[in-house]
Amino acid sequence: MTWREYVLGRTNHVINASEIIWNFFKQYDINGLLKLDEINPKSNFKISPNPMSRSTKVNSTFSIIKYVIYDIQGKVVRDEEVGDSEFMIEKTVLQLGIYILEVLGETQILRQKLVVQ
Repeated sequence: MTWREYVLGRTNHVINASEIIWNFFKQYDINGLLKLDEINPKSNFKISPNPMSRSTKVNSTFSIIKYVIYDIQGKVVRDEEVGDSEFMIEKTVLQLGIYILEVLGETQILRQKLVVQ
């Protein structure tokens, strides 16, 4: 046993603890748990078609900086910069299932359920 293992214990570099902690806490604001289907009435984004069969188009009333897709377990599946008010997501990048699509604008972060069938 090395001195490092003796002081710190055995460590695991496969898990990014900071990412796991952030994925948990970003679900909350000062008032509690954020609702996934809560949409800012001043800023909106639409997923069409949803459920997705081949591809889906996302468009919004604001400029989207980037989007993140999370699987049902909260793991990041896709993370891309956009820089426009609309973009396409191809089915080839996702497996069948239910996801959370998070879009980030200048002043807002919005989420909606995305179904791939």
